[in-house]
Amino acid sequence: LSLEKNSSRDVYKTTKQALVTAMAGAIPAMRKALPSLTEEQLYDFCMVHHALMAGAWPMSQYTPMQEEVLDELAIPQLKVGFRAFYQKAILGYLRGVVGTA
Repeated sequence: LSLEKNSSRDVYKTTKQALVTAMAGAIPAMRKALPSLTEEQLYDFCMVHHALMAGAWPMSQYTPMQEEVLDELAIPQLKVGFRAFYQKAILGYLRGVVGTA
């Protein structure tokens, strides 16, 4: 997000065009896996995935000091494991969308 806010207009535009191209390439495979979803819902899924990756990945990358403190405090619910967190969030999102489709 910081890179996007501090990019030039051309870099920002190129990045967004690349994102749309990547999403468009993923939509046919997603449509096969999730045939009940509309095109809008599939694009929404892509945006949720993008936002989750942008936030959850850096949040789950701990320095040795952070690992030590979290272990010391014995509060595992604050220690985010990316794979499990991502899977739980995406499945929860899809259950909600499919349940309303």
